[in-house]
Amino acid sequence: MKSKCIGISYIVVLLLALSSCVHEMPDTERGEVYVDLLFDMDLLPTYREVYYNLNATTRANHVSQEEMELRYLVRCYPANSDSTYSDVAAYEFNYTNRDLSQLDYRCHLSLVPGRYKIRVWADYIRVGDIADLFYNTANFADISIAGDKQDYQGSTEMRSAFIGEQNVDIPATTDLDEPIKVGARVEMIRPMARYKFVTTDLADFIEKYLGITDPDEVARVDLSGYQIMFRYTGFLPTHFNVFTDKPFDAAQGYSYMSTITEAANGEATLGFDYVFVNGHASSVSVAIGIYNKEGMLLSFSSPIEVPLMRNKQTIVRGRFLTTNSSGEIAINEEYDGSYNIIVY
Repeated sequence: MKSKCIGISYIVVLLLALSSCVHEMPDTERGEVYVDLLFDMDLLPTYREVYYNLNATTRANHVSQEEMELRYLVRCYPANSDSTYSDVAAYEFNYTNRDLSQLDYRCHLSLVPGRYKIRVWADYIRVGDIADLFYNTANFADISIAGDKQDYQGSTEMRSAFIGEQNVDIPATTDLDEPIKVGARVEMIRPMARYKFVTTDLADFIEKYLGITDPDEVARVDLSGYQIMFRYTGFLPTHFNVFTDKPFDAAQGYSYMSTITEAANGEATLGFDYVFVNGHASSVSVAIGIYNKEGMLLSFSSPIEVPLMRNKQTIVRGRFLTTNSSGEIAINEEYDGSYNIIVY
């Protein structure tokens, strides 16, 4: 266990193929393949913890974990004569798992003997509904964010997804007494990074807007009516190619609403999201708006550049509830352990 949020770092796939053979047509005989998807539940490591010093100058998330299940899309691509693999899947298998506390899963495949590249995509869908929810998955060369921009949902763990691939060789056999055993290990990681905004001025916010200073009363304050808007002020990666393992397109105009959660010791989580990234360091630009229970805008920040790294989390801390910001962002890379980004 490594860090501060839920994560999945790899999948082990064990393939045990049992093959029988029709002597006249061995190339049409299929092998029975057992695929064990074993999820290692290591926590997602923290990439950076970013501290912001801000000098002063209603869409909602309707997705709950109880109504979701994990979907496994397993597609098998046959080998070409030149040792490459086809871009067209010869076989596709879809499975779902409703027990989100135990993501290990065994599935059974039936494949004609031969060499294949097995590619796996796992994401969340609504229970009993096989339709895509967060991502369009018909084409592994173009996995894209589903829905219109105005329907985009952040601050949900259900936006997380996972990919992996491995080669497997299923030989033909005429020996019915000796089942074929083929083993392969597929490492599954998120093709995305996670960021989380944590405000450090919760007590000051409650005092400023509600006039409450007693610690016991502060702990009981209902903050559910306050809304936090996260607006992507630049481009958000929207398309991902499983074959190249890279995002390849982006769009402007995305935003989402969140609420104040995990309030404790004067801090609270304002929101989080998952963003497609490649294998290198990247970033997104985000601005934050705070709305009261009547829908009145209390403050809106300048764009904040959030550094990202695949399969890791960036925690962004600052006094976001009580401080308006304006101007530019200065980055001091001498900060010990992470960036110290000052918004002024």
